[in-house]
Amino acid sequence: MANRTFISFVALICILLSCTSRTLVIQPIAENTFWEQGREYIHHRDDQLEMMLCYEKQSLDRIVFYLEITNTDSSILHIDPRSFYYFFGGDTADETEKKKPRRIYAKDPEKEIERIEKKIEQENSSYATSSTLDAISGLLSAVGSIVSLFSSNDEKDAADEEEAEEDYDPEQARIEHETIIEALENEKYYWQNDVLRKTTLLQNKYVGGFIEFTFIEDISAFSIQIPVDSSLISFNFKQLWKEL
Repeated sequence: MANRTFISFVALICILLSCTSRTLVIQPIAENTFWEQGREYIHHRDDQLEMMLCYEKQSLDRIVFYLEITNTDSSILHIDPRSFYYFFGGDTADETEKKKPRRIYAKDPEKEIERIEKKIEQENSSYATSSTLDAISGLLSAVGSIVSLFSSNDEKDAADEEEAEEDYDPEQARIEHETIIEALENEKYYWQNDVLRKTTLLQNKYVGGFIEFTFIEDISAFSIQIPVDSSLISFNFKQLWKEL
């Protein structure tokens, strides 16, 4: 009877999960779109520049787009991702959306790189401290072993020494440290090389990269605003959830 109840409970959970599964769909609101490698781009062109923007992915609390900018003018363009933002709400929004922040600025690559470098420094410092303490502990254990030769409580000292050795595994600590550092270095490389950073763009030159924003789940539409010098380019999107 208990087994049958448990099986029924598991089946109910599976049904509920399957009913609530959904996936995010981001749709451009524009006529001048094209597809490349499974991504739908919005294309913009004016007298100064040419832009292409597409939705890349959403992961946890962030949403990522890919942006490419080409300078088609003789003047120099100044690209600064810190000024990019996405905008939602307004007169056509429902009451829930009106209460939310109206602007979400793009994450600053330079601040992200600085944050990661600090984490790398902290991790290296922590590992160095642990290694030093382990070396001191090993030295004290060796001294304790010598002292224990002249002690009448040999069995207790040996047990204490064995327990101390089991508390810290230098090889495991090294592996964990290297894994953490590798992950941080990979994240740093991403922000240094894959994300769009501050750029002075000369004539007939282009630059491209990812831009990241904090993800807002319960909105129905938004507009990405890309200021470039005196111009402001808008890209509009619908946001909806599709049941699986």
